[in-house]
Amino acid sequence: NDFVQTCENFRSFNLWLSCAIVTGGVDSNTWVDIQTQLDSGYVEAVSHTRTHPYAPYDDVEGEVLGSKQDLIDNLDLPAHNSYGNHEYVYAWVAPYGEYDDAIDSMVSVAKYLVPRLYYGNEHGFSNWDQELYKYDPVGVSREVGPNWGGPYDITGTTDTTDLNNTFDEVLLDGGVYHVMCHPIRIDWGQDYPWVHLEHISN
Repeated sequence: NDFVQTCENFRSFNLWLSCAIVTGGVDSNTWVDIQTQLDSGYVEAVSHTRTHPYAPYDDVEGEVLGSKQDLIDNLDLPAHNSYGNHEYVYAWVAPYGEYDDAIDSMVSVAKYLVPRLYYGNEHGFSNWDQELYKYDPVGVSREVGPNWGGPYDITGTTDTTDLNNTFDEVLLDGGVYHVMCHPIRIDWGQDYPWVHLEHISN
């Protein structure tokens, strides 16, 4: 329900939302809900492994390549995720931001274009890795939502001045503004998500 609400709210501002899906926990009803959001527009399905493990993985192929195949097998992906008879999932989101060489190699084998990690203040384009034929791992600009602590080096914020100013600076510099969120932690009853989405919309 939190994901559906977040998709609908982002869509109301004409803002794309890439939803990172842990495929091992998805039941048939949830696949239908995800498909509905894809069909409604402004939503991209990306992989977030099958079980959201810590690195190193016991089954690197299943978590990285298998989760992509789960998305392809269970969803009718939009036309921009297809080329000829092939369907593609473009991004892979690392659980906890943990990453190693085995994961990096499998991201290449699975033909993802980019792995996204979990660190902030990333406002630029990722570099292309000609050997692995994908973009280097990349972080995000800001996480919108309350700061919920934890051992990782990104924290949420509800400070709309900081969020809006960061967007303005990145736009001025010709960079990439990538706001992330955990839908279960956003309080849509507060002003901060609405103020920021209004600022960056259209």
